[in-house]
Amino acid sequence: MRAPIERLRELIILQRKLIKKYLITNEQIYCLEYDLNREEREKMKTQPSMNEDIQKYLIYKITPSKTLKRIFWITSTQDYNHGEYELHHFVRKSIRKNNLEFYSRVEHLQKLIYMTAQMNRDLENMGEDTFFKKYGIPKFDLVFCRRKWREGYYD
Repeated sequence: MRAPIERLRELIILQRKLIKKYLITNEQIYCLEYDLNREEREKMKTQPSMNEDIQKYLIYKITPSKTLKRIFWITSTQDYNHGEYELHHFVRKSIRKNNLEFYSRVEHLQKLIYMTAQMNRDLENMGEDTFFKKYGIPKFDLVFCRRKWREGYYD
């Protein structure tokens, strides 16, 4: 597979050729892209917003002793600094979006976890051991893991 930057370069060159050959304007290209993305935008409108999730699910923070403690002061997305902190869904939103049947079986586990933005990024990018060494808390305490669920860890 080609590197994304090479593919993007090829697409821009192709776009320029089509503009010259068919006298298409950039505005027409943007309109076409808008129409093509309409379905995706409509789909996004049906997804619950973070404010709806804040109202629906319990919210926790990670304590210095590396346990989760429920907090009550967040009532909307306006209550915390998004540059430094994020609310993380324990059960990934992609499960809710792509597999509603399974999500209905595990939704009772859903919670929002208030954490630093860096921790949230590391949660997505680091392996279990590396994450535990850096933060002192197992990833599967912060992200739903099907294997742990099957083992009864969340019971």
